[in-house]
Amino acid sequence: MLVQLEAKLRGAPADVPFILDERTLKAGGNFTFSTAFGPVDILAFPAGARSYDRLRADAVVREVEGRSIRFSSPEDLIAMKRAAAREKDLGDVRELQALADEIRRREREGG
Repeated sequence: MLVQLEAKLRGAPADVPFILDERTLKAGGNFTFSTAFGPVDILAFPAGARSYDRLRADAVVREVEGRSIRFSSPEDLIAMKRAAAREKDLGDVRELQALADEIRRREREGG
């Protein structure tokens, strides 16, 4: 899938040798890519994350182009961004918190 997205290491010089395959991904843990559709981060060990089983259990499932895709819950994403503590992540926390509050409000109202 990453090859189809034309993924390239984000921030790396163009002449850095990088083979995008299963072996490379298994050997690493965290990757940041630029793709034809925008940035994609693959984080096997994100700061602030709970276990994979807990993240999966609490994930939000949405249909995207006929496929069920799991996304981190807003609460888990907020925890990871707080742990990263970069300025851009802390800015995202404010937006994500507002989104999480809106989702909870709609759920209480039944829709």
